[in-house]
Amino acid sequence: MIWSQEKNMIILVNNLSDHQERVRARKIGQIANRELQHDGPIYHESESADSRDIHLYLYVSDVRVVGFAIFEKRDYVSKYTWDEYDKKIEKELKEHSPIWSLGLIWFHKKYRKTGVATHLFQICLNHLKIGINDIGLYTPFTKEGEAWARATFEKEFIIAK
Repeated sequence: MIWSQEKNMIILVNNLSDHQERVRARKIGQIANRELQHDGPIYHESESADSRDIHLYLYVSDVRVVGFAIFEKRDYVSKYTWDEYDKKIEKELKEHSPIWSLGLIWFHKKYRKTGVATHLFQICLNHLKIGINDIGLYTPFTKEGEAWARATFEKEFIIAK
């Protein structure tokens, strides 16, 4: 556990976490996957350690996992303004020393538009010891994800893959 307040807490799950926590992360990932219809599973507890150093942050409210964020290290990056993104300007992702990238942030419908996703994001940045201008985002965005990213990154952002 990296943070708690009243009945809420944030739990870090990575390769060093016990099997039960990794299974819990997979199950919440499956719920999100059904909604988002990803091509493959979002997370599996048997994923081996690799250079991405995957960190899942589970947001628990009253003993139930209601959301999560996936951070991983990526080494191909490009900076975009929202105007460039809107105009679908293709920029080459250039090889870069690995940076943390937000791969996905998801919450149960009941918890959306409450500020909890931004709160989770800020706590994760603090835990990873990085600033908001140093985090990459994995694209494409969902409609809700893009709205959140635009509100969080006002002028420009980094795409990291």
